[in-house]
Amino acid sequence: MTAAGIILIIGMGLGGLGSFLFLHTQTLTATVTPPSSVVIATPSLQATPIPAAVPAKLLKPATYTVKSGDNLSFLAKKFCGRGTPWQVMVKANPHLKGREDYIDIGEVSNISQRCGIKR
Repeated sequence: MTAAGIILIIGMGLGGLGSFLFLHTQTLTATVTPPSSVVIATPSLQATPIPAAVPAKLLKPATYTVKSGDNLSFLAKKFCGRGTPWQVMVKANPHLKGREDYIDIGEVSNISQRCGIKR
């Protein structure tokens, strides 16, 4: 090892030690005054009615009346979001099975409950 290497190692050691020894941290002092009176809140024990859950079968499904130019892919995209296959609409409307390529204008179709209605 050369003298320069030894001086470098000693300098690094002193620099690290110096920053450790002479590092001053700030101390903060807070003064807290005790409250003049203590108020303790007690929770209310009143019963809150919980609404009865309505079974999914009893909910009236959302419907849509078919217009000119509509098809199942368009309806699936419109109500269920982009990338939704048209089979979702057939599942919600079993009467369409076998005639997926033809839906009547004015026909009322159910919208799948899995879809959030977007208009």
